[in-house]
Amino acid sequence: MNLEYLIYISLILCCLAVDCATRTTAQDMAEPEFVEADRQYADVFKSLDGSWKGTSTVYRKIGGQSKKNTLPTPLDKSYPESLELEIMNQIRVTQHYESSNALLSKGQINDEYQHGDERLFRSLPG
Repeated sequence: MNLEYLIYISLILCCLAVDCATRTTAQDMAEPEFVEADRQYADVFKSLDGSWKGTSTVYRKIGGQSKKNTLPTPLDKSYPESLELEIMNQIRVTQHYESSNALLSKGQINDEYQHGDERLFRSLPG
């Protein structure tokens, strides 16, 4: 192979490696600049400020999906009990939101779930 091509390939791989190593997270980002038109949305996220905890349950329908309407009208709490479902997993979720100003809210989401005998955690920083 020509030495010139090897140099080009090496440079491309180096650029990719540098790009992957310098990914920006939401925490690293500067707060965006807002314009006057944004003011109508001031404090829209304020009601979410605080910590939230809960459990999300993942189900699997034993008989497979039917061709019937999947969402009855009106939806009531007894509907899931009428289906043949098995619990596949439960995810414990903790979320924390904080408004850094009237137009910007940042969040931290932590999931905890079982995978076989292993307890796994996943965090999504905001």
